[in-house]
Amino acid sequence: RYYKVTGVQTCALPIYLVPYLPELWETMFRVRDDIKESVRNAADLAIKALSKTSIKLCDASQGSVGEAATSQVLPCLLKAGLGSQVQECRAIALATIVKISKTAGKLLKPHIPLLVTALLEALSTLEPQYLNYLSLHATTTSEDTQDKLDTARLAASKTSPMNETVSLCVQYVDDTVLPKLI
Repeated sequence: RYYKVTGVQTCALPIYLVPYLPELWETMFRVRDDIKESVRNAADLAIKALSKTSIKLCDASQGSVGEAATSQVLPCLLKAGLGSQVQECRAIALATIVKISKTAGKLLKPHIPLLVTALLEALSTLEPQYLNYLSLHATTTSEDTQDKLDTARLAASKTSPMNETVSLCVQYVDDTVLPKLI
């Protein structure tokens, strides 16, 4: 199969690329955090291409290549991407995880405990800071204000891409995955 990796070239996505994906992602996240704007812009272009390639490699229709790529890419994106201090890195990692979860299908099954746990933990770190500020200061006001704030937080989390990904994972939870997930 041939895929467009950049706007002009086409190339085959070989299996020998899969073991290098985590290192490529980690390097791109570090480069994205560079001081120079030109370096960050170049990293953005490389990350977009890497994201598209990773999504295509993690597709369930790729068979064993998809399984290997999913095993390599998801843990890296969860650790290095969602764990990054750089907002742009977290955003691209989250977007890539959501797209991979849509294309990977049943290949997500062995990764569900790690994936769901990381996404639920990331909900609070990716939440807007003003909600944390309001929550802290609302404790000194009425209980009704705190309830309204909690309702707003819940509504915001339900519309997030992380909730969508968790919902996609739920369909693959069975008796082999559930104990690890709990």
